[in-house]
Amino acid sequence: KDLINMSLGGPLPSTVLEHALELIESGITVITSNGNSPFSASHFPASYSSGGTTPGPLDNVIAVSAVGFANNAWRIAGFNTRGADLFAPGVDVCVTTATTIRCDPLAPAAPENLGLTGSSFAAPVMTAMAALYLDSSSQNLQPADIRGCLTASALLNPNLSRMAWFDSTVCP
Repeated sequence: KDLINMSLGGPLPSTVLEHALELIESGITVITSNGNSPFSASHFPASYSSGGTTPGPLDNVIAVSAVGFANNAWRIAGFNTRGADLFAPGVDVCVTTATTIRCDPLAPAAPENLGLTGSSFAAPVMTAMAALYLDSSSQNLQPADIRGCLTASALLNPNLSRMAWFDSTVCP
């Protein structure tokens, strides 16, 4: 089966985007970033997810918010957590671009050498975990199964709901 990562969006619903998501084959899981504003009540397309605290209409959409690691505890990155189905690492992510390496340990301490942060970095982490479940499963996993595998393997944290964690024993 296929997965789609959508690390994009905004605070307003889009009829075109919602219809496009509805047209996606029902067996395809769509994993979306949940936005970076703590002041936004919703973020689209993540708000179309049927999971989370404010369920939307689409069962194949999974909304992901970003967390980081500080002082031996996972912390919310100050981003939109309303409606998030799951959380994944998305703070100070080391990336390589065509011209630079962000988060280079040998570079001098400066803002341009820090890792990048946002739920758009957390959604691909969750998509990679979903791909691992699809690859390791002997069954034809549907979006509800993928959501179940990711949720069952997530670490519970009273401040974050569920933090992503891969555990191949939770999925058939």
